[in-house]
Amino acid sequence: MSSSSFDSPTIIDLSGKPDPFDFARRKRARYRYTEHSSSDSSDAGTFLVSNVKFRVGAPPLPPLPVQTSGSNACALVQEALGFSLNDQAKIIAKAEGVEPLSVELVSRVTSIALFKLGFSTNYNTNPLTLAGLGEDIGPECYIKLGNSGDENRVPGLGTLGCWIEIKTIREPQWTKYALTNYHVVRPAFDGFQLGTNEDDETTVLEPVKNSDLWDVDRRGMDPRFASKKADIEHPTRAKHCFAVQVLTEEIEEDPDHPDTPQCRECLSEIKSFFDNNEQHLGSIYCASGYSRRTVNDGRLDWALIKPTGTGVARIGKNSLPTRGDWESKGYITSKPRARGILKQPPTHGLRSIPNGGSIFKVGTTTGATGGLFSQIKPRVRFVEDAHVKPYMKSQHRPYLSNEFMYIGLPEPGEPWLAKKGDSGSVVFDTEGRAVGLLFRGHMAQQATSSYAYITPIEDVFADIKAFSNSQITDIRIAEDA
Repeated sequence: MSSSSFDSPTIIDLSGKPDPFDFARRKRARYRYTEHSSSDSSDAGTFLVSNVKFRVGAPPLPPLPVQTSGSNACALVQEALGFSLNDQAKIIAKAEGVEPLSVELVSRVTSIALFKLGFSTNYNTNPLTLAGLGEDIGPECYIKLGNSGDENRVPGLGTLGCWIEIKTIREPQWTKYALTNYHVVRPAFDGFQLGTNEDDETTVLEPVKNSDLWDVDRRGMDPRFASKKADIEHPTRAKHCFAVQVLTEEIEEDPDHPDTPQCRECLSEIKSFFDNNEQHLGSIYCASGYSRRTVNDGRLDWALIKPTGTGVARIGKNSLPTRGDWESKGYITSKPRARGILKQPPTHGLRSIPNGGSIFKVGTTTGATGGLFSQIKPRVRFVEDAHVKPYMKSQHRPYLSNEFMYIGLPEPGEPWLAKKGDSGSVVFDTEGRAVGLLFRGHMAQQATSSYAYITPIEDVFADIKAFSNSQITDIRIAEDA
């Protein structure tokens, strides 16, 4: 079985045309409408919203109206920002007093995620600066397109699955690291390159031969080689660029509006935040690469991020969604019982879940979603890692992998269990115990629901320890996060 779901990172073209951030400008009037012109892309309808200040706190919200059909730009931004545009409209409407509406987790509101920096000058103590379970993360760099050298691209983003704690020979005390997928962070390594196909679409190429990425794809990166430069950020520059564009348009649209000074102040702050590299979260500590497999020939796709610099003060919590969060998305009887903080895996990990048992995840793009565990294991291959096949053959490792499946429940208006940006999400059971790491999602043609591939969390933890050459002595879900 092959998959073409979100095998490669989302790429936003900052220089080409049409501009993916070119949205219809917001109109200031006594009443405002958020219009959705495509019934198959939105169930939000039309909302009448009183003109208070279209703000959630201090930062500006994305411009309205949002057109969800006939615009490739909308699709690009929706995938890259990690938030559904129609759900954004629902939140805006609810904030202005329109009830009842299905509302995403407040922490997923695009403008707040963009401006995680908070609204005080003390970034270390403002809770909005913290990076917690389900938040967006991505490489701390821009990507050059081909050999032109003058066209920047924003790398894709993924999900911070959860905070874990490890003990090492050098650091015998519990120390926190962020867990995500390797393919989420690989654009941070030297050797990652982009090109264009025959339709002039941006595509991910094989890494430069003998580069850092070429080596890590094949052999992984253990802690002994953590000196390779590969930094990770939160919030991601995809969201930062969008915020700058929105604020700039707000200022240019009506420079004499009473809100304009506040917009200028916000624009100055978010530019300074990135100029000062305060979005820096940490560096890749170790990563699986593409060639490692479980004892049952399952794919291993993991990376650990060590908080460094200002990122040390921004370690967030492994907070699970609340009952209201689940019910707002339509999970009335199928929501998990667990609340509070992500718990340690059960004794037998993912394998303790019965066939058809309920499992859940929180991703950057689709937020909190639930589905059913399937013990049917298809054989899978991915186009993106074909260049490691000769190496794997030389190591007598199977290239095709056998994967556990996570089958989504068809929900009105949101058939996707996971989309681009959700890679790296930790999967948990109804008791809130971590059981797996999601690394791909897919939807078959004409299907009404999607599915995702997950690696048992016990296999991920075992491989992290084994791959460290005995440097990592113990590992667990962070207990005070």
